[in-house]
Amino acid sequence: MSMTFIVESAELRKTKAGNVYLAVKISDKTVSFFEAADVAVPVQPGQSIRCDIKQAGRFWNGKNLAIAEDGDAVVSEFPSDVTPAPDAGDVLSQIVRAGTRTYFIDVKATKTGEKYMTITESEGKVMEKED
Repeated sequence: MSMTFIVESAELRKTKAGNVYLAVKISDKTVSFFEAADVAVPVQPGQSIRCDIKQAGRFWNGKNLAIAEDGDAVVSEFPSDVTPAPDAGDVLSQIVRAGTRTYFIDVKATKTGEKYMTITESEGKVMEKED
């Protein structure tokens, strides 16, 4: 469902992996747009935009971003009770570092909406200095 919002600020950012995304501040939330077509939209503060948004854990992701024409649509309230769709994949992700080990804890949802947790352990290699 496409909604219309007033933009407070917008900026291009990079993920840790180096991928560029568009971060748009709407109300007290930031919506991230990752698809190339959305990242290319020249969004400016004060503009009205139309997009679809969904919540993925504590993050808000958007798609189908377009600048709305004057009188195109009524400005929407930011949804306060949106929960992840059952097919949203990751519901929550957390990284826990413990010494040389890193644990990736993910809560995911099946297509039927049932939640399950995965824990992945990664052990970093410690390199010794040569004297």
